[in-house]
Amino acid sequence: NVFAGYAAIEGRMANVVIADEPAPANHVAISLDGFRTLGIVPALGRGFLPEEYRRGSDNVVVVTDDFWRTRLHADPAVLDREILIDQQSCKVVGVLRPGQLIPFRFQGDVYRPLFFELGPRDRFGPGIHVVGRLRPGVSPEVARAALATVQFPSLPQIQASSIAEREPV
Repeated sequence: NVFAGYAAIEGRMANVVIADEPAPANHVAISLDGFRTLGIVPALGRGFLPEEYRRGSDNVVVVTDDFWRTRLHADPAVLDREILIDQQSCKVVGVLRPGQLIPFRFQGDVYRPLFFELGPRDRFGPGIHVVGRLRPGVSPEVARAALATVQFPSLPQIQASSIAEREPV
């Protein structure tokens, strides 16, 4: 009852290629309500649809205005254009506003839908950053007190010798 919404992101290393040319970019995966929580509305196109938060349907991107101008040559017909991210073809569905304010840890050039899919080698899961938007009338002190009551499950202890036995160095 303290937060109106949450935004989570995971910064990822990725190869971005546009028209067979590498395009250096910070790639960020953002949660379903991330743009809404941060008050971000694309200037061109749209944000992500709920159904795009599944593997196989996540081949869409929202790019920053700067990336659009420098890497996509401010092409007014950029929507539906294909770019490659880690050798996966992705369709541009939105472009952010010029000078869009984005919290530091949430800044990127290319945004994709965030979803979690842990495999056997992902012992500790992804490294994510989360921010919450307070409900109207809720003070930061009340939010801190509510967060102080959150209990996370304990993680199993893994001995260094068992890790070395299972994973080649």
